[in-house]
Amino acid sequence: TDRPTVTPTPTENPTVTPTPTDKPTVAPAPTPTDNPTVTPTPTQTPADDPVITPAPTPAPADNQAAPAKSPEPTPTATPAPEDKGTPLTISQANVKVVVTSKEGETPTVEYKGEAETDSKNVTIPSSVTYGGVTYKVTSIGDNAFKGDKKVESITIPGTVNKIGSNAFSKTPNLKVLKIKSTKLKAKDLSKKAFSGLNKKTVIKVKKSKLKDYKSMFPKKGLPANVKIKKL
Repeated sequence: TDRPTVTPTPTENPTVTPTPTDKPTVAPAPTPTDNPTVTPTPTQTPADDPVITPAPTPAPADNQAAPAKSPEPTPTATPAPEDKGTPLTISQANVKVVVTSKEGETPTVEYKGEAETDSKNVTIPSSVTYGGVTYKVTSIGDNAFKGDKKVESITIPGTVNKIGSNAFSKTPNLKVLKIKSTKLKAKDLSKKAFSGLNKKTVIKVKKSKLKDYKSMFPKKGLPANVKIKKL
């Protein structure tokens, strides 16, 4: 037999209705405004140079004392040297001197001997100070050491250029006479400058003057047996 024809019943495609979503709310962009107008702050017009009125100085009262003045410094007086021929005793240096000149920058004196004590070793100073004035010792006076039985050595400084008569006479214990001066000249030495000197005394002088003084001193009273050597 013929098979019956079965016609399938068509099915309707299901209609899918999408779920509507809410639309996002977008804030409207602000409407731009015109450029703001900036009103500049007016600057003040500088005035002419300001006039400063000085404060008036009050007039001093009649009884107001005047300001005290600073006292002016009292000038210090420069001490003056003593007159020529003035004897001076300087205990600190144990010397007696006589002023020989007050002229020039440095006045001069002559050595006359010890002031108070008799020493075994005597060094004549090249200068002494008296009354604030410094004097240069440039000579040895007559009889400066005459009769001194205690002295054993005498040193004459380089400032001395003159020696008087019998300056070292009768000094039996004098062993050494040191002469540092190179300024001695025959015309400035007394004819008896070394008269009476102990024969055992040794005179010592600078090497540069050894020859000159060996020739000069015997003519100024130096005993023949006294030796002259270099310092």
